[in-house]
Amino acid sequence: MLKIKRFTCENQVQECVTDNNNVRFGFTLESDRKGASLKKALLKLNNWECETVEQISIPYLGEELKPFTKYTAFLEVEDDSGEKASETMTFETGRLNEPWQGKWITDGKYIFKENKISPVPMVFRKVIETKKTIKNAKLYVTAMGCYEFNIDGEKVGTDYFAPGFTSYKHSLQYQAYDITCMLNGKNTLEAVVGGGWAVGAFVFTRKNRISADRQALLAEVRITYTDNSE
Repeated sequence: MLKIKRFTCENQVQECVTDNNNVRFGFTLESDRKGASLKKALLKLNNWECETVEQISIPYLGEELKPFTKYTAFLEVEDDSGEKASETMTFETGRLNEPWQGKWITDGKYIFKENKISPVPMVFRKVIETKKTIKNAKLYVTAMGCYEFNIDGEKVGTDYFAPGFTSYKHSLQYQAYDITCMLNGKNTLEAVVGGGWAVGAFVFTRKNRISADRQALLAEVRITYTDNSE
């Protein structure tokens, strides 16, 4: 029996949120027939189709993807004996080129000049109210430093030390979290932002403030209601 063991988008099986308009797909196969090999694979997304014998980093070359949209990709494979298997997977687009409506915030009064130590964590809070029935809600968030986000005291997501280590002067990653089930009319959003690799003491020399003088947070909640208003 031919089986698609793993079908990925941007190397992720699920919960993929990407800003790559030419998303890359991959898959692995499993068969109980000895010596089975791939004859061809058909990949479909939107109105785009691709027949290939590749299994790694297959780029999507169809029409431009829309931001903040969930897509379903379809994969059908056939082995050298004519046996077939199929699978679907979903992924979401992030912001793509959509500008942030949220603004960077920091504590401008905090002067941090000490060497070889990390800064005092900053805490940001905001109370929000929703008066209509929520269809879905997403939190998009990043920081100069590392953050932990909570809603009414409950941690959002399973990440630690987000947004992660990167070359902050060239690329700043952001995360997308589904918070639909965490909003219930009136909620307190809270973010604790530490120094991380961008501001805090780093490597054996304990150098700090490598990419910024102090922490900062950028966060945006996007809510779609059941009447399709946003």
